[in-house]
Amino acid sequence: MNLIYIYVDNYKILKDKEITLSSNYNVTRCENSFIINDTSISDGFYGYNLDVISIFGKNGSGKSTIIELITLILSSKIPLLTEVVCLYEYMGEFYYFTNKSEFITV
Repeated sequence: MNLIYIYVDNYKILKDKEITLSSNYNVTRCENSFIINDTSISDGFYGYNLDVISIFGKNGSGKSTIIELITLILSSKIPLLTEVVCLYEYMGEFYYFTNKSEFITV
């Protein structure tokens, strides 16, 4: 299972942020809907079963907070007041997890 995208409403310094975690897919958010498209990067570009992404920015921009949030999501310990939408890919099928109160479509 591959976590490919996170939308976070409010977590520490991260406010209304989209976090892309896969170079294989482009995710576009339109209000409460998400559109997932393949990228133009060919299979095996980075090597077999390898995907490369980067997180960069100025000091204080939220890089460590993103890593912390990913860790919390993967361990099912999302803080109560933090709303997230997570998109996963597993064997060519897409799934989502959300704790948002609004309806989401993928």
